Amino acid sequence: MENKTRGTRNLENKTRGTRNLEKKTRGTRNLENKTRGTRNLEKKTRGTRNLENKTRGTRNLWNKTRGTRNLWNKTRGTRNLWNKTRGTRNLENKTRGTRNLWNKTRGTRNLWNKTRGTRNLWNKTRGTRNLWNKTRGTRNLWNKTRGTWRYQGPLRQGRCNKRSRSEGRFVESWMEPSRNQGTASLPGRENQDDVKEKKMNGAGCAAGGRQIAAIFPKLVD
Repeated sequence: MENKTRGTRNLENKTRGTRNLEKKTRGTRNLENKTRGTRNLEKKTRGTRNLENKTRGTRNLWNKTRGTRNLWNKTRGTRNLWNKTRGTRNLENKTRGTRNLWNKTRGTRNLWNKTRGTRNLWNKTRGTRNLWNKTRGTRNLWNKTRGTWRYQGPLRQGRCNKRSRSEGRFVESWMEPSRNQGTASLPGRENQDDVKEKKMNGAGCAAGGRQIAAIFPKLVD
């Protein structure tokens, strides 16, 4: 029939519900014209995959997409990229919550920059041990520390425990002769006869030495 009919098949004119025609129809597949719901076409379609144009919901493409990974452009929620992202690890830029990076981060360990709460670093840290710089609460260091006792003499360098040598033996400060008795000068000190006593009522070692020398004169040379 040459006119338009309904419910026929294998006709060359436009019909409804037919198949395998060369004209534009609905619900066909593998055609070269624009259709809906087709796949593997070279034109722009929706819901396709592995195409070179911009599509939605695709992966491994070279254009900007959402929810993809391992791309060279800036995306969200990706990992192992060269641009600045959030929540990634092992990147060369500044990130948050990462470890083993060369830039300043928080909560990391074994870095070369200044961090908090780390150990075995070369910079100033708190609460660390076995470092070469000044720290607090450390042990076995080469710098000045508190609470250690490695002194040059047998006694600590206190106020009333001074090391002095008289006739080749160890004499404490309270055993030395007082200044007002005119004794000879000790080795390494000034002449006691020439030194004027500046503090007549001085407290501490000098006053204690004079009192002990008056009570025990035999202890003084």
